[in-house]
Amino acid sequence: MRILSIIFLLLFANIGFAQNNSVSNTIISSSILNTTLANNAIELAYNFCDSNVLQIQIETSVRILDLNKNYSIQYIIARKNKAATVFLDTIIAMNFEQLISQKNIYNIKSNSININTLNTGNYTVRTFLLKNKFAIDSSTILMQRWNAKYAVPDVVNKIADTNYLNQLQQDGVINIKNTFVAKYPASTIINYLKALTPIASSTEDKVLGKLLAQKNDTLNRLFFYNFWQNRNKKNPKAEWETYAQKLNYVASNFGTAGIAGYATDRGRIYLRYGEPHKFETVSNEQGALPYEVWQYDAIVNGKEITFLFVQSGNMGSQLSLLHSTMPGELFNPYWMSTLIRDNTKTDYRIFNYLQAPSELNNR
Repeated sequence: MRILSIIFLLLFANIGFAQNNSVSNTIISSSILNTTLANNAIELAYNFCDSNVLQIQIETSVRILDLNKNYSIQYIIARKNKAATVFLDTIIAMNFEQLISQKNIYNIKSNSININTLNTGNYTVRTFLLKNKFAIDSSTILMQRWNAKYAVPDVVNKIADTNYLNQLQQDGVINIKNTFVAKYPASTIINYLKALTPIASSTEDKVLGKLLAQKNDTLNRLFFYNFWQNRNKKNPKAEWETYAQKLNYVASNFGTAGIAGYATDRGRIYLRYGEPHKFETVSNEQGALPYEVWQYDAIVNGKEITFLFVQSGNMGSQLSLLHSTMPGELFNPYWMSTLIRDNTKTDYRIFNYLQAPSELNNR
């Protein structure tokens, strides 16, 4: 199935197509809720479950007139392929005493369903209205799952399995011929994959390493497309083009003939955290190496975020990260001994942004 066809179907996935709407007792609609966060059930847009969706719940509205009958709801979630592998098959009895009715319409919710290990692919969610255990009405909606934690590493590990790749193509996971990714040469895709490292998650970064080692053009394109679709489901191309503009900026401002802009410390920080709200370049301060300070308004532990870059003698004109106050980034309690050569001077401009190391050690 082509990607455009999948998107077209997903746009209408919230509509439950009842097979028998002429009967009095019928299914009106079904939807999928994201229940990953406790006490915060949110309906999924286009029934798309990305890697952040770990728990779901199916909600169905039904019209029931004769309450004295034995009614129940059956949910079946299956992989949308020829094998139709069933992931869930459960029946929920309807207790009308516990349901709130509005004009004989009742809302029924399934129990929370753990999809943490549900692999990437397209699924059908079928809902059956049962009367005395016999189906009297049904509806079907589509659900698309993108699970970076399990799907892509699995693809990389099974790269030599032609049948596996063919199955993914049938599920609409790999067929990207009609997307923006198709126009790029294979060598360009490789360069673009390398440029994703500043903003990739730890899991994505591990997969990138495997992909670059495997050198499989199909998988490279699959990962690149889904990387951006995972960040902008409606318009992954626009998301990539916005990032590409940032790549051009860091290439012009921080890159050299031998180092790509995204591979420099300033380029990586810019791509990951955006443009600093305040920065200062200090190139000729007496008693100190040339340095640059970037500061962000984002508050962490009650303080603004600061990055300190320094130009050492063996780096040419390139500045490298010496210290930061961002959790997870380089924290160097001895940054002053590297940056400052004259300890008798106390009015260095760096102290407008950072405390002296002795004070940092006490934080």
